[in-house]
Amino acid sequence: MSDKPTYDEKHNQQPCYEIRLKGHLDSQWTDWFGGLTITLEEDGDTLLTGPVVDQASLHSLLKKVRDLGMLLVSVSQVQPDKTHSYRSTNRERMNGNILLNQIKQIGIGLAFIIFPLLFIFAFAVHPDLLQPRLLGPEEMIYRAHGNGLLQFGHVLVTLSTGLLIVVALQFMNLLDHGRGAWAGFIGAAIASLGALVQAADKGALCLTMSAFDTLPEKVFTQIMPGVLAMFTKQGWLVLLWGIVFLPIGFAIQAIALITTNSLPRWQSILFLIGVLLVGIPDGLEIINLTASILMAIAFVPYGIQIIFPTLHDPSS
Repeated sequence: MSDKPTYDEKHNQQPCYEIRLKGHLDSQWTDWFGGLTITLEEDGDTLLTGPVVDQASLHSLLKKVRDLGMLLVSVSQVQPDKTHSYRSTNRERMNGNILLNQIKQIGIGLAFIIFPLLFIFAFAVHPDLLQPRLLGPEEMIYRAHGNGLLQFGHVLVTLSTGLLIVVALQFMNLLDHGRGAWAGFIGAAIASLGALVQAADKGALCLTMSAFDTLPEKVFTQIMPGVLAMFTKQGWLVLLWGIVFLPIGFAIQAIALITTNSLPRWQSILFLIGVLLVGIPDGLEIINLTASILMAIAFVPYGIQIIFPTLHDPSS
């Protein structure tokens, strides 16, 4: 008979922990969490249970939880046999949520990758990019008139509304603990409102230009006073000034990310600089473009990290 300890004996020699997270996590993350058992609770929580070699390994696991943006509910040491019961009683329920959680994580990651790239394209196609100067409403109208590429850029920015809201909610979840919780929530609410106003702004002022371009030039000249009233935000269009809520909300979250170290500091700082510069008025799109590039540098790696967690495994 061999004197070598069995797997279970080795397992029992190590302290076992139960890490409770808010929200569901699927089994594809098992290897990333060092082989811990992932259990989906009916109340919406996830349990990570299993042996942990030492305190350094435990802190590494908790850092991975933070990187995923999930709320840590509790950490407790449990009896080893408790982990075996989780494996046998919850596998079927866990498998039923795998696909949904995979789609969710991929969607969040893609939002962080795609939205800054859309902004880069939208600002890069503006005419006279290297000749920055503030433009008046009439100059903005004639710049967009007949410029199909510019209008397509505005379409992409309009479609990015949903992506921006996903980003705001992800940062809210990432900050949903300690002193950053309120900043995450308030910033997400303000940024989401600003994103909706942005969609209205691009629809009312930019996408309508594509409809006006179908008119004969003589007719377009005749309706120019009405177009000018739109671009000067007359009447209820004054509400479109609410677009400033977008950078304000994100700036609140960026500052909270910096002060709580919820993201690597360089990413949070680039995010803050980017959102403060991206709202520069029309005619200075070279600054908007620079801001979008800074956000892409910060967020594309973060999006990849969410989709492919092994790329950010500190133990590799």
